Amino acid sequence: MSSTIGPFHQKKRIVALWLFSVAVLAVLIISRPNLNEESVMDVVLDISGAFLILAGVLGRLWSTLYIGGKKNEQLVTTGPYAMTRNPLYFFSLMAMFGASLMFGSALVAGAVLLGGLVIFSFTARREARYLAYRYGMEYAAYACVTPLFWPRLSSLCSPAEITISVKALKRTLREALVFLLLIPLMEVLEYLHFENYLAAFFHIP
Repeated sequence: MSSTIGPFHQKKRIVALWLFSVAVLAVLIISRPNLNEESVMDVVLDISGAFLILAGVLGRLWSTLYIGGKKNEQLVTTGPYAMTRNPLYFFSLMAMFGASLMFGSALVAGAVLLGGLVIFSFTARREARYLAYRYGMEYAAYACVTPLFWPRLSSLCSPAEITISVKALKRTLREALVFLLLIPLMEVLEYLHFENYLAAFFHIP
């Protein structure tokens, strides 16, 4: 039996995220938050959520500048990868959480945060096994000082120059559009519920 450890199949993560996202969207369509859509708190949550989505998109672009074209080919330990071993996953979760805040439900926001964290953490741990197998002591030393998921801001460091993969950056920009579309999507969903174009079968705190 071979003891070779291969890289994690990213299609599994993508499928899991899409299924989770579709399930959450289905719940949002048939429900409404207890929070009044015209309250100050709703406005605060909308602004905070939009900010987190934008921050998540910019964070993903920043991470791609460092890792683009090098994933599983070179161990990147600078820039956002000096703060966390998985900045792309962290910033994706930030954007997802931001979108859930815009719905106005603490329960939905908590469920999205927990569900996304489970998916990303599982993927990150599987990838860590492969990277440890591939890079050995180099990865072990990196893992000792760099958190798996939650960033340590004090560890940020950057080289004077980096090589950018235009192909990877374009792919990340296309993916960013999906996150940015969450802002008008949540606003449209709120409007449809407010005007009673969508029937809410239950309310969520």
